[in-house]
Amino acid sequence: MIQERSIRSRGGTVIVNTESPLESDEVVKTAIRAFRGVHILINGAELEVQTGDFADSTDEELRGVMHSLKGGFLVAKAAWTVFRTQGFGRIVNVSSVEALHGVPQRALHCDEISSSRRYTLTLAKEGFRKNILVNLVLPWDSQETGADSPETSARLIAGLPLPQNTKAGGRWLRSDCKAALAEVERALVGRGRGIGKSEYPCGPKKVLDLLLRGLGVPGNSRDKSISFAGRVVLVTGAGLGLGRAYALHFARLGASVMVNDIADPWSVARQIQSIGGKAAGVVSLAEEGEKNVQVTIEAFGRINIVINNAGILRHKAFHNMTEAMWDPVLAVHLEGTYRTSKAAWPHFVLQKFGRIINTTSVTGLPCVWSGELCRSCE
Repeated sequence: MIQERSIRSRGGTVIVNTESPLESDEVVKTAIRAFRGVHILINGAELEVQTGDFADSTDEELRGVMHSLKGGFLVAKAAWTVFRTQGFGRIVNVSSVEALHGVPQRALHCDEISSSRRYTLTLAKEGFRKNILVNLVLPWDSQETGADSPETSARLIAGLPLPQNTKAGGRWLRSDCKAALAEVERALVGRGRGIGKSEYPCGPKKVLDLLLRGLGVPGNSRDKSISFAGRVVLVTGAGLGLGRAYALHFARLGASVMVNDIADPWSVARQIQSIGGKAAGVVSLAEEGEKNVQVTIEAFGRINIVINNAGILRHKAFHNMTEAMWDPVLAVHLEGTYRTSKAAWPHFVLQKFGRIINTTSVTGLPCVWSGELCRSCE
């Protein structure tokens, strides 16, 4: 390999592993066999970026995104056990700046990147007690923006795991340290306080305070002119809880509601009908998006609004998580949202009207400890 020869030509020591990140145990074991340990993990495996309209996205692209997220999880999990035992570990996840605001025609890619942001911050909070520091770097795409070269990004990434750095970074960091310095890693050590200065130090961590303040806000005046008459709404995971509340509320506003649930959508549908509303139910998984949309159209003739509400919880410390826990969470939250939205999209385009609301948890903002699985999907 070119990279291997280049490193050796400069006097470096290198071992090559060609396993997929999904073979995480073997990846980490290769490093341990060669170097008798592992201390730093750079999660830089890149997914080939697909550009195109959301309507043209494919199952293969979806599988690529899900494998990329799962591969990052499995490799980090394998290394995490070693890091906890030795009381030292550094993880740097590398993604793209597209995570900040999203880019048209890259819906799946941006979904993967956005997931890595919250996942990384949650890992950072959990690992800090064990001297495992986790950071996320979002370099600019130099091919499209003419921004920093890969070599410059490499210097920054090399500075983050230095032993002198004893704190994981915040969400938004700024500094007047020039990124193109020949030895950025040394500059990071010398000006670490400036690098670690959060631009919004009190931001999302106080989001729950806003909820408490909201409880004291005076009620809104009711505007009887608001009506969803003639609109058809599909709500996933609507058999209980928030999904049930969404379904009932849209029905009260005049919408025809398709109640989706994996167990019992009928009780909510009957409740809507008992108050004079229009409703039907479908028993299916959230990831059966094509079925959910088709049943909605068969029942009401069209679909206008999708509420992607279905979700499951799996709160565990990172070292106790398993692959069997990871898969269903991604299936419901990520695949379910994608497949339902994708199935409804062509109908929205043809009728020149459509609304999609993706719901998640407020814990995705402050990134609650032991919630890596959920944070990776929010």
